[in-house]
Order: sequence, then structure tokens, then C-alpha cells
Amino acid sequence: QDDLALSMQREEESLAFWRSLGDSGRRGAAYALHTLGMARYSAAYFSDNADVPPALESLEASLALMRAVADEWGIAFVAGWIARCRVAQGEATQTIMLDVLDNVAIHRRLGDVWGTGMAMGMLASLSLQAGDLSAAREYAEEAQSLRAQVGHRHSLAVGWDLLATIAERENNLNAAVAACREAIILLEGLGNRPYADEMRAKLAALMSKQAARNAEDLVRLANREGVPAGSQN
Repeated sequence: QDDLALSMQREEESLAFWRSLGDSGRRGAAYALHTLGMARYSAAYFSDNADVPPALESLEASLALMRAVADEWGIAFVAGWIARCRVAQGEATQTIMLDVLDNVAIHRRLGDVWGTGMAMGMLASLSLQAGDLSAAREYAEEAQSLRAQVGHRHSLAVGWDLLATIAERENNLNAAVAACREAIILLEGLGNRPYADEMRAKLAALMSKQAARNAEDLVRLANREGVPAGSQN
């Protein structure tokens, strides 16, 4: 939440412990590397330099270990985070989309509702990036439905954030504002202040845009009614 540096330090300590166990600690090391990669990605996301390579390095090392211990769920989940890093680095959307579709299939076969929701959310993000708003909304709504079944609040907040972005691109500002508010409620409950502040800024921008549009609508209405703009009763 607030202290990503401490989070990364703790994961590095965990990783050192699992590595000290040799082969018997490979699975633990794989998950420690995965969580370290998540923390490094989050640190890059909330910083100005967006330094993704350290996160990608941890995640790729995790993926190699997941494969070595034949952890199918771990392979799919880590691959999803690697996809996030690749998106952040500007790689081609279509190539990443095919990999994420494979991840969706694995999570569904394993009966993993939360993992499926995470992967569907990535498909929504990729579709949005490609400009396919219809597919983006379809994937995002399915992802949010799956997250709601699990009740993972941070994932739900991320989903509302994405739905707000999609709604704004669709010029549905009312829906975008409502989605932002849902995300803020969840993030405040979790104590995730950096992300909550980011969503408040997004909400303020949306409400400003909404107010400007309402003013334009009033001017058009006044013109139709023959009332000079800015006149009062």
C-alpha cells in the first residue's frame, strides 16, 4: 500500500530464505519472485520513471521456476503479470492478446474464478488499447462479475477504474463518474491512499468534463428556445 520499498525488502528476505533451501525451496522461491515482481511493477506504476525492467526480470525468473516445478496455476498467473509489463513497454497488443487468451483457458480449466477474472481484465485492457471499445466493455464486465464472486476488493477497484476509462472513451461520463466513485470507496476501505488519490484526481477531471458538457447543453437549449446565452429569469 504506502510502503512499496518495505514490501520489496520483505520479499527479497523471503526469496533469500527459499533459495537457502536449495531444490526443496524452488516453489517458494518462484512465488517470492512473483510477489517481488508485483511489488516492483507497482513501484514503477506509481513513480514518474515507470521503470518496468526490474519487475520483468523478477517475473521471468519466477516463470522459469514455476515451469521447473510444473506449477500450472503459477505459470498462468505469472504470465499474466509479464503481459502487464509487456504492455507497459509498448509491445504489440495482438501478440500479447494471444498469450492472455491461453491464460484464460488455463484458469478456466483449473476452475480458478479469480485468476480468470484477472486474465479477462487484461483482455479488456488490451482491447481498449486496440480501440475496440465493445470488446473492452464485454471483457471488463465479465471480469468484474468474476471478481465480485471472489470478493477481492483491490481487484474490484482495478476493475472499476478500467470501467471508468472505458465509459469515458464511450462518452458516457455519468457511468465513468459512478465507476470512479465505486473504486474510491473500495480503495479507501483498503487504506490504499496512493491509488485512492489517483482515482480522486481522475474523478475530478471527469466531473469537470461533465460540468463543461452540461454547460454546452444549456447553451444549445437556450439557442433552440430563442433565449440569449447567459440571460437569467
